Formats: sequence, C-alpha cells, structure tokens
Amino acid sequence: MSDIFVRAAAFVPGTLNRDARTVEVTAISGPAPVTRTGRAPDGTMRRWIEQLDATAVDWGAFAGAPVLKDHNPTTDSTVGVIESARLEGKAASAVVRFSEKPAAQELLSDIEAGIIRGVSLGYRVSKFSREGDVFTAVQWKPLELSFVPLPADAGATVRSEEFMAEITTETETTRTDGPVLNRAQRNAEIRSIARVSGLPQTWVDAQIDGDAELDAVRAAAFSEMQKRSGPALNTAQIQVIQDHGDPIQVRTAMADALAARLAPAHVKPEGRAREFTSWTVVDMAGELARARGATFDHRNRAAVVEALFSRAAHSTSDFPLLLQDATNKALLPSYNSAAPTYRQWSAARSFNDFRPHRFLRLGDFPGLKEIGAEGGEPEYGTLSENRETVSPKEFGTGVSIDRRALLNDDLGALASLTGLIGVRVAAEENRLAYDHLLSNPVLSDGHGVFHATHENLMPSAGITVESVAAVVATMRKQKSRDGVPLNIAPRFLLIGPDSELAARRLLAAITAAQVGNVNPWSGLLELIVDANIADDRWIVFADPGMYPTFVHGYVAGTTGPTVRSEIDFDTRALKIAVGLDFGYGAIDFRGAAFNPG
Repeated sequence: MSDIFVRAAAFVPGTLNRDARTVEVTAISGPAPVTRTGRAPDGTMRRWIEQLDATAVDWGAFAGAPVLKDHNPTTDSTVGVIESARLEGKAASAVVRFSEKPAAQELLSDIEAGIIRGVSLGYRVSKFSREGDVFTAVQWKPLELSFVPLPADAGATVRSEEFMAEITTETETTRTDGPVLNRAQRNAEIRSIARVSGLPQTWVDAQIDGDAELDAVRAAAFSEMQKRSGPALNTAQIQVIQDHGDPIQVRTAMADALAARLAPAHVKPEGRAREFTSWTVVDMAGELARARGATFDHRNRAAVVEALFSRAAHSTSDFPLLLQDATNKALLPSYNSAAPTYRQWSAARSFNDFRPHRFLRLGDFPGLKEIGAEGGEPEYGTLSENRETVSPKEFGTGVSIDRRALLNDDLGALASLTGLIGVRVAAEENRLAYDHLLSNPVLSDGHGVFHATHENLMPSAGITVESVAAVVATMRKQKSRDGVPLNIAPRFLLIGPDSELAARRLLAAITAAQVGNVNPWSGLLELIVDANIADDRWIVFADPGMYPTFVHGYVAGTTGPTVRSEIDFDTRALKIAVGLDFGYGAIDFRGAAFNPG
C-alpha cells in the first residue's frame, strides 16, 4: 500500500507554550478502528476496517517530520516541525514546535483562541495483518502532522493541562500542584466546543447543567456531528471521521485520474489518483453512488448507467461533477498551449462582472504643476470624464453524450472533445479580438481608433523602410490629452500571411556593405503573423503593458473557458456545456498606427 492516509481529531490547547512556540499533541490514541470503502489491502473492492498498531512504529524517528496546514505538502503550508515523539502504551504523543513565519503565528493565535481544534496524522502503510474484515497496520510510518479545522477523534488530542494531570496520576498517588479549571473556565471551554462543532445553546445548557466532564462533552459533541453528517457517511459504523474516505475527496482523486486519461500528454496522476487510473467511468460512477448510500447494485454496469439517467437516483449527482472536474483539468493545458496572437498586442485586464468597466487613457491623469511657496499644496485636478468603457460578454456552446456511450465506456469522443474545446475556444477568442480590431471601433470622442484626427491612420503603402519610418515617427510624436509628448516606441508589427515575406525581409538582420543599405528596423520590431488579417494591411503596436490600445480579460477570476455537465433526464443524455466569460475592447489610440497596405 502506497497511499497516504490521514486521521483527524479534536483538541484543547492547554499545553501551548507561546514563548517556546510549542504544544504537545496525542498523535494517535490507540488502534482507533476506521471503516474505509473502496479497494481493501487484499485488492478487493468492498467495505473494510483499518486499525493502527502504534507499537509498530519507531516514534523517536518521527522527530523532524513536517507540521502542515490541512495536509497540504507545500513550503507555504509548512508551519512547524515535530520536535520529539514517544510511545505511551498503545498511544503516541508528540511535541510540535511552530515556525516564526506569519502563517505559523496566525495558526498559533487560532489554536490559543480555540478556533482551530483539529489534529490529523498523515501516514503510509506498507503491511497489514488481517482478521476477518479488520486489517491492522503492522508496518507503517507517520509522515506528517497537520492542523485541520474540524475535530473528529476525541482520543487523539492536543494535550490540555487537565489531561496531563490525569496521565500523571496513573503513576503518582496524588498531585496537587497542577492547574485545575474552575467552573467558569470549564463552562467557557464547553461553549467553545459547541461553537466549533456548530451546536446550539440548548446543548450547551444541558452540558453545563449536567456538570459534564470535558472529555464527556467532547465525546458528546463528536456524537452530535456524526448524527448531522447523515447516513451517506455511515457514521454509525465508524469511530473516526477521516479525510481518505470522504466522497468529495474520492471524487477529486477520480477526477485527477480521469483527466490523466483525457489528456495524458499534459496531466499526470499523483497521490491517490493513481488508484483509479485503471477504473472505468461506470465503475467510478458506481463507487460514488455507493458512497452516497445508493441502494442499487453499484457493481452492475447496466444498473449504474440506468440509475444515472433516473430522476430518483439523487445519490448519483456526484457523477456529472466528476466529469465536469476532469474535463476542466484536462481542458486547460490545450487551451493554454494554443497561445492566440491577440494576447501579444492587447493588454490583460480583470473584470468583476458583466457591467461596463471604465478605463483611463493616457493623459486622463492630471499633469504635474510646480508648487510655488514652501509648504504649499499641490493643485488637484480631476480625472477625465471621457474615459472608455468595455463590457464583458457571456459565450457558450455544448454537446451531449448518450447513455450507450457511457455503458460502453467510450471515452474516445470525450477525450477528443476535451482537446478540441481548448483549441477552439482560444481560436474563437482570437477571432473576436481581430474582428473588433479590424472593425476600427469608435472611441468616446466619436472617431475610430485609427483616424486622421488621431494622426495614426497612415497613407496606403507596402512594408518598406520608409513606410515603417513614417509610422514610427507618428507614434513617437503622439501627445497626451494635455499636450505632453509621449515618445512612444513601437514594439510589434502585425501582419497577415500575404505580407509575411516582405515583413521578414524588412526585419532581417543583414550586414550591409554600404551605409545606404543598412536596415534600420532590424531588431526593433517583433513580428506577429495572424491569418485573421486576410489582406496586406499592417499595424504597428507599442508595448501594451506601457501604452495599451486594446484590452481583454475574463470575469470574476476565471482564466479561460469552463465546463459544466448535467444529466438531461428527458433525453437520457449527459450534457457538457462550455462557457466563456470574456471581455475585449479599445480604450485608446496613441499606442498603435494603421496602414491599409
């Protein structure tokens, strides 16, 4: 077994030492049997119980292991280190020392305030022993310890002072020097447990009125959380809620595996996703349905497919999300590799929503003016009201896959579709941007971007040293709205395929034998060739990062197309819809010059 498992638990931060930045935790409180679903250690697909033998581990070797946030194995998520660890009977404890970086300090504050109360052990099992349905890990290795938001196991805890006193009394007949919680402190702890567990005030009152011990309170809170989680998690049969069997995380691993099948050149399965690389789509659907409590035979392919397209099969709602997640992950690599050329001459901007977004132009900001007297105030101007607006739009299309293709596990069409979506959407973006550019859109001053009034519409000419010189001179002479020369330097020469030979000859670096034959534009301009320009017109652009003429962007943090899927119960088909929230438009004229050719 190579999978990394995790176990989460609740705690109270009584042993936290702020000065030393340490806290003591019980990493595992005993065998803590956990009911798991899926592939068992013997290779069968079923429900099985896992136990851990804490005595089989060299806990001293756990010292130096990383302490993470939410089992996220990244540098940014590493918040500390295991300073020491030891075995205590059938349990194990460890001392955690936190880093001094801000993320660790924030976590310390949350632990001290009782906001973060979960501890989770990440480990890998290499050998199990079996007794019936119970598999005990007899060779396993703890890899890391994480802090997680929700408590689950009342036994594996961050040590409180109260708990430490109880441990000590096993070997000492009396102990009078340890701190004891008074009633107010105990009641405050009960309220804190209820707040984190989402329990009402009536539950708090019952615990306080019953003079319940804190260990009993934590156990009762854990029991209430199990009840709320519903039958889909089979909580009546498990003693520890753990991340590895969470249907949502199972679906995520399946999506990663499926994405690797859809786009093997770009997506590689990692971690638990490797477990599902050989599973069929229908097998995945059946397992997800079983995890949600479906009553049909999840091993019968026909029954699974039939349930997918039945309105009564509410538990199969994970399947469209599985395909949606997988397709989105496989789509992005092909989309990003398409690299449409409009992104070179258009500036990227963000759009919060679909309403018109206003953009400042060069010179809209007031110019500098001398401040006369010492200690004088600058003269404040106003932003121009003649600002340009760009409104994003919503685009979409879709296809459907019938139940027969799913029953046959025919991923060929979906795999081809995924690659085509990325390339097609990038091409559509490119076409929209070029259609807008070549339409010479009208700005708020009533003139097109390229207009004689703007002094950037050049007389018709081919691509020559002289015609390029005229464009360069025109761009350098452009002025801001208040008359300041901008000295704009050209960067890109945009042409269609019919002008490529002339443009490459112009820009070629050739050593001339005579001064008059020197190519002055070699190395100055970068060439962009795009088939959306069907004739010999050509355009020179400045760097869009400095002098943007056109802008483009996506809405609400998206970075390209998104895929969503749903079951159409009327047509008995799986619908896959592609959406693109995309905006583009002109905001100025000074950073470009146009020649009809």
